[in-house]
Amino acid sequence: MDYDEIEKLVRVKAKKIAGVTKLGVKFSNKMKKHHGLCYWEASAKSPQSIHFNKMFIDLNKNDPQVLTELIVHECVHLIPGYHIHSKKFDKKCREFGVEPYGYSKPYKNIKPLFTSYCSKCNNCKILC
Repeated sequence: MDYDEIEKLVRVKAKKIAGVTKLGVKFSNKMKKHHGLCYWEASAKSPQSIHFNKMFIDLNKNDPQVLTELIVHECVHLIPGYHIHSKKFDKKCREFGVEPYGYSKPYKNIKPLFTSYCSKCNNCKILC
């Protein structure tokens, strides 16, 4: 998958999973610890954007299943009340066919990390 295909899939999944139609999608070379981040503003009623680790995307560009799992995980964070990892979050991920904290493919020496970040207060909402 190339970046345009990923962005299109993010927009389709964001609308289907969370009803979100206005969303920034970014690919970052600066992300080192996370594969994806869902950014919110504390006062906002809707998410601002999803950022993806460009290196992780590039390593998995030929594996649409891994990328789709990451996209679904981040899109579940778009649902109000699902910005943190909880039993409710886990259940919702599974409803959309993904395991909440990992990938269907085993990776050696890589632990999937996901978080939701508030640009207003500079706090990470969750980190696993």
